[in-house]
Amino acid sequence: MAGEALQHVEVVVHALWLAGALEPVDRAAGDLAMRMIGRGVTTAPVAVVEIDDASIAGVGPLPWPRSSIAAIVTASRDAGAAAVIVDLLLTDPGPEEGDRDLATAIGAGPAIVAAAIAPDGGWVLPHARFGGAARAAHVHVEVAADGVARTIVATKQAAGLSLPAISLAAARVLRPDLEIRPGLPLRPDFRPDPSRIVRVPAAGLLGGPGPAGSLAGRLVFVGVTATGAGDRLVVPTDPGPAPSPGVLVHASATASILRGGLVRPAGIGWVLGGSLLAALGASSFAMMAAGRLLLPVAPLALAPVIAVVLREAAESRATRRESAVLLESLLAHLRAELPGRPPTSAVASLEALRELQAAVLREDGARRALLDAMADGVVMWDRQGVVLIANPAARRLWGGDPAVADLEAAAAGRSAFVQRPGRELAVSAVDLEPGGLAILRDVTAERELERRRRDMQRLVSHELKTPLASIAGLGETMERFELARDEQRRVAALIRTESTRLGAMVATFLDLERLGSGGWELPEDPVDLATLVAERLEVLGETARSRGQRVSRRLGACPPVRVSPILLARVVDNLVGNALAYSPDGAEVEVGVARADDDAVLTVADHGPGIPAEAIPHLFERFYRVPGTARPGSGLGLAVAHEVVTWHGGCITVDSTVGRGTTFTVRLPGEV
Repeated sequence: MAGEALQHVEVVVHALWLAGALEPVDRAAGDLAMRMIGRGVTTAPVAVVEIDDASIAGVGPLPWPRSSIAAIVTASRDAGAAAVIVDLLLTDPGPEEGDRDLATAIGAGPAIVAAAIAPDGGWVLPHARFGGAARAAHVHVEVAADGVARTIVATKQAAGLSLPAISLAAARVLRPDLEIRPGLPLRPDFRPDPSRIVRVPAAGLLGGPGPAGSLAGRLVFVGVTATGAGDRLVVPTDPGPAPSPGVLVHASATASILRGGLVRPAGIGWVLGGSLLAALGASSFAMMAAGRLLLPVAPLALAPVIAVVLREAAESRATRRESAVLLESLLAHLRAELPGRPPTSAVASLEALRELQAAVLREDGARRALLDAMADGVVMWDRQGVVLIANPAARRLWGGDPAVADLEAAAAGRSAFVQRPGRELAVSAVDLEPGGLAILRDVTAERELERRRRDMQRLVSHELKTPLASIAGLGETMERFELARDEQRRVAALIRTESTRLGAMVATFLDLERLGSGGWELPEDPVDLATLVAERLEVLGETARSRGQRVSRRLGACPPVRVSPILLARVVDNLVGNALAYSPDGAEVEVGVARADDDAVLTVADHGPGIPAEAIPHLFERFYRVPGTARPGSGLGLAVAHEVVTWHGGCITVDSTVGRGTTFTVRLPGEV
C-alpha cells in the first residue's frame, strides 16, 4: 500500500510539474541548491572598478566627464588588467578632448563597451569613436516573473545586428576557445556571488597609483554601483534581500563562465528517475528508522519546501520595498506621478523603474547639454565646499577648476570683479540651502570699452582743451586788436603750431584705436631692422647735433622681421626722440640692433634722469606722464609704440635707474 500511495503521489507531483504549477517551488528549490553549492568559491580572475557613493562624493555627480572615465581605463591597464569592460553607455559624443582621451584609452588594449536594445527595437551602441558595434556587447539579463535574474542569452539580435552577452564576450578574452551559440540561454551559478567580487573604488584610481595587486591579470569591469544609479538585479546567490548592481552581476557571471559554472536544466527522464529514487530513499530511511513503521514522507518533504517558499516570499517583499524606495526617489526627483496605481508586482516595478531611470537620464542629459552650451560659467557647491557642478565655460574662464573659497570671498553674496589671467570676470554668488551657486561672466571686452570711453573723454576734456583754448585765444587777439604785420605773422604761426599739434594728437589717438581693434591695414613686408634704424637715425641726427648730443650705433646683423615699415619707423622715432629729449645737452644716446635666438632686438639707452620704479608699470598707458616731467607731450607716444610692437607679435620692456638713465628694449620675431 505504501508503494502504491507513493506512486500516486509521484504521478500527481509530476503532472503538476509538467503543467507548470510547481514552477515557483522549482525556482525556489533551484535557487536554494545554488546557494548551498559552491559556497567556498571566493576568487576569480575578474574585478570591478566601481563608481560608488564615496567616489561620487569625492569626484562629483554623474555623469562623469569622459576624461575621468579615460583616466580609470588607463589606470586599470597600468595596474595590469588583462582587458577592460566598460559597463557604461557611451552613445552620444561629448567634449572633443575628453572623447579623444577615452577613445585612446579604450583602443590601447583589449576592451569591450556596453550596448543595449532601445524601446523602439534598435541598438543603443557605443559611439564610433569608442569602437561602435565592433567593441560592443549587450548587457541584458533575463528576469523571471518573480523578479530574480537567472539567465543570460548568449547573443541578442536587433535591427539586423547580433551582439554577444557582455559576460560571455569578456570571458572569451581569457578563453578564446569558448563557443558562442546564437540565442542559447546560459544559466550561471553566480559563484563567487556578486558581493565577493574584488572591488576597487574609482576615486582610488583617480587619486593615485592603481592597486596593482588587485587588478593584475584580471578582467576589469568599470561601472556604477552608487545608490539609486544604474541597473540592480536580484540573483540566486545574493546573500541578502537587496539587489546587486548590474556591473557586479556581469562580473559574477563572467567568473562562472570561466570556471565552467553553468547550470544545465535536467531532462524529463532525469527528473522522473531522480525524484523516484529520492522518494524511495527517504521512505526506506524513514521505515528503517521507525522499525518498519511507515512514516508519512510527504510532510517530511514538504517542510523544507515550505521553508524555502517562505524565505523566497520574505526576499520578494524586501525586493519590493527596495523597489518602492527607488521608485519614490525617482518620482520625487522628476516631480511626476505614475499614471494609475503604482505597480505592485516585482516585474512591473522594475519596468517602471527602468522607465523612470530613462527619464532621469534624459533630464540630466538636457541639463548637461544646456550647461555645456552656456557662454557664462556656472558653479554649484554643497555645504562642505565640494563642487557639485562646474560647466566647461566656468573652467575655461577661471583657467582651471574654480575654488569655492575664492568664489565666496570674491562675491560674498553680491557681484564683484575678479582678475584672471588674460581676462576680467564678473562673479555673482548666491547662497542656496544645500550650498551655493556662482555665475561667472567674462566682462573683459566691456571693461576695455569702458576704459576707451574714459580715454576719449579725457582726450576731449583735457588733452584737446589746451590747444583749442590757445587757438581760440590767439584768434580772439587777431579779431579784437589791430596788430602789426610782424605780430600778425607771429600769432598766425602760433595758431598753425597749435593746430598741427592738435591734429597730430588726434591722429595718434586714432592710430591707437585702429591698432587696438586690429583694424590696421598697412601691408607687411620683410624688413631689415638695422637698415630701417640707420635711415631713421640720419633724420633724427640733426636734432642731436643741434644740442651737441651724440648718437652711437651698434647695428649688428639680425633676421628680417615682417612688419609695416611705417609703423616700425614710428616706434624708432618715438624711442630715440624721447631719449634725446630727456638727455642733457652733450649727452650720448646709444642705439643697438642685434640677434637673440631667432628674434631681432632693438635697444635705445639714454643717460637722462631715469624713471621712478613706481611709474614704470604705467609707462605704456595712454595719456600717462611721469610725475614731475616738465617736457611737453600728450602721453600717447609710448602707448603707440607698445601697440605697434604687440600688433607685430613682439614685446617692449624698460629698465631704468633714477639718476643714471633708461633703456628700452624691443624684441620682434624674426622671419624664418
